Amino acid sequence: MPGGWEERQSGAAGVSRLRLEWRVQGVQIELVYFSGCPNVDAARTAVRAALQSAGLPEAWREWDQTDPATPDGLCDYASPTVLVGGVDVTGAGPGSGGLRCCAGGAPSAAAIGAALRTSPST
Repeated sequence: MPGGWEERQSGAAGVSRLRLEWRVQGVQIELVYFSGCPNVDAARTAVRAALQSAGLPEAWREWDQTDPATPDGLCDYASPTVLVGGVDVTGAGPGSGGLRCCAGGAPSAAAIGAALRTSPST
């Protein structure tokens, strides 16, 4: 499947709602950060480089942790975090919440590329 918005049905107790998810070659790629994070531009560059290296479209979803529309579970990650198929490419996972920077800076293009190669959807 080429990169693009995919409509998915979801809901509970018989209630159906429509949600849109960004997917590239069937895998969801997300960048989680907070406004003002000093490492977010490096993370964008790494995501772009990993996608180019894999021959995939340069497309991903970004979540600003200061935006009320960002799902609560994403606010527990350090900034910046890159998720491939919902999994943190560094293996760190969510923390205790609150806005905080990643101790090691932005994830590397190599780590993102490895996650793309091992994701079951690519």
